[in-house]
Amino acid sequence: MPTTVLHLQKRFKLTIVDGLPQAPIEMNGGVHWVMCCPLCGCSHQLRGVDEGLPYTPLCQTQPLLFKTELAAWLKQFPEVSKYSSLRLIEKAA
Repeated sequence: MPTTVLHLQKRFKLTIVDGLPQAPIEMNGGVHWVMCCPLCGCSHQLRGVDEGLPYTPLCQTQPLLFKTELAAWLKQFPEVSKYSSLRLIEKAA
């Protein structure tokens, strides 16, 4: 089930780095997370990812699970529709 954090969505600013949307990752409970995905606005748990490589989140590999969230997000940020991967970065402290 997709999870959204509304106060993070309200503060979202799209940043493109090396041709991909930038997604800060956070450590929470020993697990890495993207708390507001630039492609759908949802939170994603990350497993076995390399910050140096483009990452394709679940919202892009299983779009039917995120159908409602994707539709609402793309109304606000239509420019992200052309992307399917993210550039993961360590969140600034």
